[in-house]
Amino acid sequence: MVMFIATKKSTFDKLMAMMLFAIPVFLVACGGPKHMITKDVNPHLAIKPNKAVLVIGTTISGIKTFDFYIDGKMIGQAKGKSYFITDVEPGMHYVMARAEKISTEKIKFEASRIYFLAWDSRIAFTPLTLDEGLNMMNESDRVYLMFDIQNPGKDLSQKDYQEAINQFEEEARVDPKNHKKFLEYKGSGVQSR
Repeated sequence: MVMFIATKKSTFDKLMAMMLFAIPVFLVACGGPKHMITKDVNPHLAIKPNKAVLVIGTTISGIKTFDFYIDGKMIGQAKGKSYFITDVEPGMHYVMARAEKISTEKIKFEASRIYFLAWDSRIAFTPLTLDEGLNMMNESDRVYLMFDIQNPGKDLSQKDYQEAINQFEEEARVDPKNHKKFLEYKGSGVQSR
């Protein structure tokens, strides 16, 4: 006859098991966005003759990472007080952020112009002037992130993209004033300082 003897785990063993599970989870949660590279030096921001330049900065601290898209294609992520820069083809585009839901704005991008957007998950996007955008970038506690082209992340699914566009277009139809500041937003054509 074989007898199995059940042993009680000590409190120390249980604590060690919980820590071994919790530490990796904590490190992943506290690490930077996984599709971005943290840079120690702020970039030189300049207009580009055939492209628009978009700067997106997050305005709230926290551990949540937000994904950003242009027309459903991932362009970057931000977390805490950070920002990133991306080039945009001239023309009308949907700028999107995924938090609890997908927030969408429509902007007509023009070549040789710089557009600054602040993101706060509670109030969505806010367009910024050149001075406001540069001040945001130069805050001492703000981190500059660069999109990792070796690990680019996923674009929105066609279903999520279409639902976000439909919701935006319906909101714009019902209350055109709600999105007017973005449709009229021209960015800045002035070379940064």
